[in-house]
Amino acid sequence: ATVADRAARSQPRLCSSTAASLPSRAALYSLLHLNGFPGDTDFYRRECAGAARVLELGAGDGRIGAALLASPESQPHYTGVELDD
Repeated sequence: ATVADRAARSQPRLCSSTAASLPSRAALYSLLHLNGFPGDTDFYRRECAGAARVLELGAGDGRIGAALLASPESQPHYTGVELDD
C-alpha cells in the first residue's frame, strides 16, 4: 500500500450528518488557538520583512496574513491558501 492509501485508512470516517455539524478544520484550529502562539506573528513579520510577495500554505483563517498586511513597515502581495474539506 502507498503512503496515501495508509493515510486514507487511518482517517476517521464520519457519517454525513455528524460531519455537517462539526466546524471546519480551519475554524476548529482558530477556536483552539485564538491568539496563536507566543511570538508567532512577530516571527513571520521578521521573516517576511522586505518581501514583495508572500505565499502562505495552510493559512487557516488568515490570522498571519492579516498581521503581515497590518504591518506599517511592509505590505507584501499576500496569497493565503487553505485546503479545508
